[in-house]
Amino acid sequence: MFNADDNGGWLGQRSVAFWTVVAGIAALVTLCISPFRFGDGDNAPSGVSETAGVSPNQSVPAGRPSDTEPSPPASATGGAYLADLPIVGGCCGGRAAVTLSGVEYPTSFVINTGYSRLDGSDAEFNLGGKGSRLIAMVGVDDSENARGIKVDLTFYGDDRTLKAVTVSLTHPVKVNINVSGVIRLRVFLKPRQTVFDGRDFFVSLGDARVEGA
Repeated sequence: MFNADDNGGWLGQRSVAFWTVVAGIAALVTLCISPFRFGDGDNAPSGVSETAGVSPNQSVPAGRPSDTEPSPPASATGGAYLADLPIVGGCCGGRAAVTLSGVEYPTSFVINTGYSRLDGSDAEFNLGGKGSRLIAMVGVDDSENARGIKVDLTFYGDDRTLKAVTVSLTHPVKVNINVSGVIRLRVFLKPRQTVFDGRDFFVSLGDARVEGA
């Protein structure tokens, strides 16, 4: 039961009115500040990656595989980046942005040497016989712990040897390989070590692209 005050009003009624005003002010304040607290990806701090599988406070290490959207064609002639083509065999590789001897290659494919080191590692792609040339800068990313280790790479087209090169840290090699008519392209690599010393690193196919694919 409400009690009358000295002015003849009701304390209960005045209390309800007071808290109604407070609630209204609080709601107004929330609406004013919410765009700054709960904005969409367009309001995210610059430099924060929205890459799939990467938290807002985590970035993808340079020279290591990452999940990103496919790139546009590599050339006006209809070429495609190797990282965007179907992978049909091999293991331990993926798309990455790398730096070889100080030059950046943002759309590269890398293959890990740390697994089955003594047996070698590989990756196989389906070109479907549509490519004409494979062009890439092959090497080891400048940030890798690979000093003193040479790596032999062999490119195969339908089990036929197309090209063989040797690379090492700060010594990349550019390749321009005829892949006309090749259905399956296989890249095989093997470090020149008889005993695995525990160093795990990637070999990069810098901005590798297949012309005509």
